[in-house]
Amino acid sequence: MTKIDRKISMNDRIAQIEESLDDDKASDIVTLDIGKQSDFAQRMIIAGGDSQRQLVAMAYHLKSLFKEWGEESSIQGLETDSGWIVLDGGDIVVHLLVPEKRDLYSIEKIWSSAFEKVGETVAVA
Repeated sequence: MTKIDRKISMNDRIAQIEESLDDDKASDIVTLDIGKQSDFAQRMIIAGGDSQRQLVAMAYHLKSLFKEWGEESSIQGLETDSGWIVLDGGDIVVHLLVPEKRDLYSIEKIWSSAFEKVGETVAVA
């Protein structure tokens, strides 16, 4: 297996993450540019899944993608049937939620109050 160039741009990494999520039938994929407002990440991606099983599959596919880039990542929320899994890839954080949890926590609404939406990606205003 050939490794992807470790100097892959942020935009290319985001595109590959969004493509992986789309391939896994994720719903309502939202990307937030939080770099100017956050000291823990540059981008936050929020996506929906129909079940915990689907969320777990998406998380492992994304973890493999980060590994291909030579990036460390960790996954939280696999042990329980919480309906919310977080993949921390350093400068990219991915939240995967079932619809009920996404509605309950409204992560993108909380974060996007400080952002201006541009296409499917939300950029800092």
